[in-house]
Amino acid sequence: MKLVTLVTSDPPDDVLSSEKSQICETFANHPDLVSLYEKLRGDFVSSLVAHVGTSAVMDLLFKSLSCSDSPEISSAYLNFYHKQGLVEKLIALFKADVDPAAQSNAAQLLCDIIRFSREHQTCNQENAGPNSLLDDIESTDTITNLLTNMFETRTESCLVNGIQVIQALLEYRRYLSYPMFSVNETALPDLMTPLDIERLTKSVRQVHAAIVPRLGDFHSLLTNPPEKSPVRTTIGLIEKPFGATRVEVVHLIRALLSSNNPTINLEQSINCILDNPKSTSPVTSPTEIKEKGMVKTEKYILQKKSKIDELLVEYNLIQKILDTYTHFKENQSPVKPAYMGHIIKIANHILSTKDIAVVETCFNSLDSELKENWNKWVEETLNLINMKMQFPLVKESIENE
Repeated sequence: MKLVTLVTSDPPDDVLSSEKSQICETFANHPDLVSLYEKLRGDFVSSLVAHVGTSAVMDLLFKSLSCSDSPEISSAYLNFYHKQGLVEKLIALFKADVDPAAQSNAAQLLCDIIRFSREHQTCNQENAGPNSLLDDIESTDTITNLLTNMFETRTESCLVNGIQVIQALLEYRRYLSYPMFSVNETALPDLMTPLDIERLTKSVRQVHAAIVPRLGDFHSLLTNPPEKSPVRTTIGLIEKPFGATRVEVVHLIRALLSSNNPTINLEQSINCILDNPKSTSPVTSPTEIKEKGMVKTEKYILQKKSKIDELLVEYNLIQKILDTYTHFKENQSPVKPAYMGHIIKIANHILSTKDIAVVETCFNSLDSELKENWNKWVEETLNLINMKMQFPLVKESIENE
């Protein structure tokens, strides 16, 4: 009991806390340890959460859940942390007066719990018992509280870490993707089982229920993110750095669109990306959205709107591509926009999927002048670019071969 009290003493010492936490972890499988936690005076979990900015305390919380070989002990830890309101206390850290290190560790802990719990469910299928802690994280009320804290604070640390938790709720990865979270030596099946799909669908719907009313707030982060100073790079000065917040928002949009919810669209998001010609990583998202939409649209054709229809017709993606390329050629800027390669990639993907029924239907509904301009650009410009890309950057002589 003295050791546990020392771990949560105020103020904590990083080195001593690490050593004491490691000792506590060695006793994590002891059935009396949970009883000891419950008998401690005061709110033991609140004391731990207050020091979650110390990595050792975060590790202690996670390993007490993941290192037990006994289902009974694991269940006891889950119920104990559930009764103590661990998830609610972690969500409360996403506020302006909280240290960014504590917010980062809190987000990492929540993400680890989500991934480990889902892996455990996938490994054990019907034999996996109830997980009250995962239910707490996946609940619409919890996500709503997280979003409220994020948008009331609007600091980069709070927004970035909060969005990472939401992305963890929307994703599904198999055992091989996260070997460090392995609960046994049995590899998972290649495909999701019906039970996996049922569980993930329930979670995604709860996330959507909380996020859809906040889509306008996420859009405001794209157009009006937390202020950042200009960044000077080797290729020039970036007046409006894209920033970690908008990168995570774009990643979240990609994850949301992958779920093919017709109430979620990417209106205006690509415009914001194209305003940052020296930012490259976020530009891949429209490409991935396009590719995933091509695969899934046929399956979900009964929905009111497909993502392909939104991209090609409502968003007028083809006209955007033509305008962007024309603007670049007319300005003759010495600095080539970093996203130009992605624009060509998206154009080639549209061209390669033109015979898919839903794409053909959308393309035929476009204005005749736009279709004529597109076909002319493909023949005179895109084909020439593709031809140039076939040549190696360095010519090798026959002798060298």
